[in-house]
Amino acid sequence: MTMPYTTSKGVLATHTVLLTVLDSLEDPDQRPVALNLVREVYEATGGGTAVLVEDVVARGAQAKILGKPVAVLGFKPVKKPADRRMFETLATAWLVWASGGDPLPFVASIPKPGEYGGALHLMALEPWGKAITALAEGHIEEAVRQFRRSIEFGAQYDIETGDAIQWTYAASFFHRGT
Repeated sequence: MTMPYTTSKGVLATHTVLLTVLDSLEDPDQRPVALNLVREVYEATGGGTAVLVEDVVARGAQAKILGKPVAVLGFKPVKKPADRRMFETLATAWLVWASGGDPLPFVASIPKPGEYGGALHLMALEPWGKAITALAEGHIEEAVRQFRRSIEFGAQYDIETGDAIQWTYAASFFHRGT
């Protein structure tokens, strides 16, 4: 995802902002800079209609970081590969959690393994689901562990939903620290 935005210093990509936010989880002194960048990209994108689930998740994560209400959108359950349906279900679960709701019914409804879909993608999504469950149950250390596992696996195999997972990780822990 590369929704560009303009700052006084030129054009940066949302991915660059994401990397800054992730860095700030390890170095709290960077949080004010990260917060300002998130605010800029959030305001620059202006809440337009996001087409991709990945964009909806990034926007929700940015809203959570900024302390704004997180919109929960349902995604049409049309015939898609199992990995894509699993991603959309977990994206909804995280958005529900971020908005203060109970994500566990969504996590429990993910497609079962063995259906058609990208095996590597499914393997990266499984720990994301466990991370969301751990968040909902208040097991923060386990949530961090599972998020990192999902991110590492996704990065290793260049999973297309990797940025969305990283945004949810960043937003889940931005104000808590890790």
